[in-house]
This record gives sequence, C-alpha cells and structure tokens, in this order.
Amino acid sequence: MTNCVGRCRDVSTFCVSPRPPADRRIGFSLLEATIYAAVLIVIGAPIMMMTMSATRSTTETQNLSRVLERNRSALQRIAGDLRMALDSSVTVSNTGKTLTFTLPGTFDGAGPTGGDIVSYAIQNDPTDPANGSDDNQNGVVDEMVLVRVNQTTGEQVTVASNLDDARTGFEVAINGVLVTMSSVRVDKHTNTERRMSQTVMLYARN
Repeated sequence: MTNCVGRCRDVSTFCVSPRPPADRRIGFSLLEATIYAAVLIVIGAPIMMMTMSATRSTTETQNLSRVLERNRSALQRIAGDLRMALDSSVTVSNTGKTLTFTLPGTFDGAGPTGGDIVSYAIQNDPTDPANGSDDNQNGVVDEMVLVRVNQTTGEQVTVASNLDDARTGFEVAINGVLVTMSSVRVDKHTNTERRMSQTVMLYARN
C-alpha cells in the first residue's frame, strides 16, 4: 500500500490521506467532565445553600419588620385617640376585647363636653371566621382584626390584622389602659408560627 498526499493519478495505487493530529481544544473527555462536575458540586452546593439561607433570613426579617411596624401604627392610632378622650368615659368590656371612650366635643366654660363615642374592638377576621380552618390560606387559623368604630357616625375602619386572639387585648390599669398588640404569622419555609407582641400604657388626658 502506498501512502500519497493529494489526488492519485494511478488508479492502481490506494491513497490514504494522513490523519491530522487530535486537537485537544475540541472538548473534555468524559473523565475530565466528570471530575469538573464533581468539583463544581462540592464547591457550589455549600455556596448555594448559604445564599438561599441568607435570602430566606432577609425575607423573614423584612416580614417581621413589617408586622412590628403595623403593630406600632395601630398602637399610635389608639394612643392618639385615647389621649384626647374624656378620662371618665374610658371603659374596657367584652372580656378585654373592646375599648370605648368619648372624645371631647365643645367647651362649655367649665370644661369639654362629650363628642363622638369611639371604640376599638378586637373581632374575628371576616375573611377567616372562627371555624377552626385557615379560610384565607395565610397559614394562620382564625386570626383577629382590630376595628376602630365611631359609634356616633357609624364609620368603621380596620386598623390591624393577623392578630392573636389569646394575647391581644385591653386592660384597665391605674389611671390608664394597658394595650397589648400581638400579631401572628407563619414562616412558609419552616411552617412555624411567629408571634410579635407590643404592650404600652396609655392615658386619657381630659
């Protein structure tokens, strides 16, 4: 057999073109690819887990901050009303779930007269009635809401939601009212309940 390069003129001669040398830049061998993949898994998996954990932690911290801010806003709303209330009109009823007081009206020369009657009531969330089920699919069963009711005008507004019935309430204390706001939420990653409570002492100033 005769090796030749190029086109053969003699049909009796079998020409074989020389094979070019293998180009190592074409790709990896199966063994090399397996080794690289194993190294990437060993190095990348812990980094990915740390990143996911940090992301979940940041999200949970943000959620807790929002809940605490909502509690603070509700407490500030109650405090703003109660500071204006007539001291003799402040009552707590419904086993500590309703706070009622009278705002000042006009001034008759001796002191302020009675104006609008306002109450803050802890009620069942209309989207999650008390039936032992999580009707609004937020992970919390039978949560409560805080509703401000102007009994004189009939105006109602929901001030806070996702409240824990067992811990949220009002209590008459010496010359004031002890108000506790306790929110409950479920961590979707761990399926555990988180409760955030704040308690303040508030006073009527009139």
